[in-house]
Amino acid sequence: MTKVFISGTNHFIEAESAKIISSLKDADTETYFGDELDKNEFYSFINSVSLFGNPKIAFIRNAQNIKNPAEFIKTLESCTETHIIIGADKDGLKDPAKLLKGTSFTLIRDKEEKGSPKQVIRIFKEKGMDISMFNAQQIFDMTGGDMVMAENEAEKFAVYRLSDENVSAAELMEFASGEKQEPVYKLVEAFSGRRTSEAFRIYSTIQKTDANLRSVFFALSKRIINLYFSHISESLINEYQDFVKRNISEHRRYWPRKEAAAMVGKASELDADIKTGRKLPENAVNELITLSGIRDS
Repeated sequence: MTKVFISGTNHFIEAESAKIISSLKDADTETYFGDELDKNEFYSFINSVSLFGNPKIAFIRNAQNIKNPAEFIKTLESCTETHIIIGADKDGLKDPAKLLKGTSFTLIRDKEEKGSPKQVIRIFKEKGMDISMFNAQQIFDMTGGDMVMAENEAEKFAVYRLSDENVSAAELMEFASGEKQEPVYKLVEAFSGRRTSEAFRIYSTIQKTDANLRSVFFALSKRIINLYFSHISESLINEYQDFVKRNISEHRRYWPRKEAAAMVGKASELDADIKTGRKLPENAVNELITLSGIRDS
């Protein structure tokens, strides 16, 4: 069974875990969080036999918050029924190599420092686009240095460029700034406020345009992750503009911590389904809105 420990930024952990998950076709994936890990539930899942013979994956996020991590890692050595992926922020867990010494875990470590404009340039290059350092700095500032968001912008640009090969850098920056995405912003706010009927109305309008629905899914996923993070600490959303932070803080009351955590897990599963071709982005967005769960008051 695969046992992997990923140490790095959120962007690095997401990218590396996605590679592993996509390589294990038709796997049943369960997501757990180190800061609120129900160990009885976790051990029950990893040690149970798959009913239909599909591979199983247990993905633990925020592992830097697990109490007695060395002892916990040792308990996983005997697991033979489930592939295990553990992700830990490299700033929260300083010496993962020491932690894993003598275990069967493979350590994947992010050698890069925190996000930088140069890293933004590399991300766009991977999508087949060359951008200037000036535009890279703009995108870096706009995303608050979040390389997951920067990669999302690169994906949106790649799709946008397909429809107009001569699009200028200025137009791309206008697109990135959200001036062409007001309906998506409104959808995120309706979803975040659990105004389900309104969210579906807005999404129906978006579907009639040439919008990149994978980016729409990403925007909803990012919001639910931030709602969950805001329960842990307001400092985790400090990188965002003030009006975005206010909206996240205001909408947190609609999402009890356990519900937010469960939705983050579901978004992760849907993301894996999209990346492996098992689900269309438009259906994944529909499912997220449906699962937002409460009727308009």
